[in-house]
Amino acid sequence: NLVVKLQSLCFSILLSISIVIYLLILFFPSLFFWIKEPTSLNGYIFFAVPIIFFIGLINILHSRLNRESMYKLLGTVHIVRKLGIIFFQLIFAFFGFAALGLILGNLIGVFIAILVILYFGNDIFRHLSIGKSYQKEVAIRYLDFPKFSAPQSIVNAVMAQMPIIVFGFSYGIEAVGLLYFATKIVQLPITFMGQSVRTVFFKYASVHRDDVPRLLKSLTK
Repeated sequence: NLVVKLQSLCFSILLSISIVIYLLILFFPSLFFWIKEPTSLNGYIFFAVPIIFFIGLINILHSRLNRESMYKLLGTVHIVRKLGIIFFQLIFAFFGFAALGLILGNLIGVFIAILVILYFGNDIFRHLSIGKSYQKEVAIRYLDFPKFSAPQSIVNAVMAQMPIIVFGFSYGIEAVGLLYFATKIVQLPITFMGQSVRTVFFKYASVHRDDVPRLLKSLTK
């Protein structure tokens, strides 16, 4: 099954990236301390590895659900993830865990969403395998996807995070926190609607390639 092979390849790439980031943090921690007075973050920097892994994993499963047109489960997972993050962050904040509570709340919310996918996803993860010989063949076959999408994604991510990086370097973690939450609140309606439309659009466009121009015109009117 080609879909299962792609899913396995994505998981292998995610696991490799997570290991590389862990090693970079372990041996070259100064690369990640761009925030002013970084000593306050020394205890939290390693949480970046599970956050990256869990977010990457849920994105892989999200794409598989979209491929299978399981939109009801996608909507449920999105709601569970958001509510779980907010709920546990508030719980940790109530017990006095400020920065650590935000991190743990994010991790737990994403982890619960992954469990929901695995439980209700009709064995979506059943045939996962790592290190199989076919992964090289699949990677070569679909090389154009990361070749054209990765640069755009990197530029978008850098531009989105640049104000936070500049604030963190110049004013410290408190200013970063205030800016981050303000940005999230402003972007929440656009992100919620945009993510939903984009998910359905990608699925439709992959099946009805000849109809993409008409669909783009209808979406942008």
